[in-house]
Amino acid sequence: MDKWAITYEYKKGISASIVIPVRLRVKHSDVVTEFWIINALIDTGASISCISNRLANKMGLISTGSYSYGTAAGEYKFLTYTADVFFPRDKLFKDLAVSEFKVRDIDDYDFLIGMDILVQGNMSITNTEEKMIFSFRIPPSGKHIDYQIELLREEFTDEEIETLIKESESLPKNWWD
Repeated sequence: MDKWAITYEYKKGISASIVIPVRLRVKHSDVVTEFWIINALIDTGASISCISNRLANKMGLISTGSYSYGTAAGEYKFLTYTADVFFPRDKLFKDLAVSEFKVRDIDDYDFLIGMDILVQGNMSITNTEEKMIFSFRIPPSGKHIDYQIELLREEFTDEEIETLIKESESLPKNWWD
């Protein structure tokens, strides 16, 4: 698998959301739309990637089916479409089944990048010196980032950390109850 990565720096302080530009092309029947450059929200709460009803209407899209999913507010059924999504630096996610979502007028994005894309790699968000950095890479790096271990290494030796980990493994799974 080819290696690919992007990094975005938000210099205006810490952001409440991560929005990046992508190119989107949607397919229906034998028709393929031109690429549209749009803003996409990174959404770890979305099982699949989604296109806004605003953009679907603007593009005159025809649904390829429907998708039902549940939220804390209840179960919903939305139209689906088939899309190709190009991330910056030309990473293509081809023939994705994307669901429609209802966007608010104040939202500055028309696409949700869901877990169907995000699970294919590693993602990190760091906040230091009044700026936020978002990085995403594919394939996964093969190692986990463990901030807990990083903090422990500031205070303990590797041998002490190993002992702490073994002791915590002996705790019941619901020890915090």
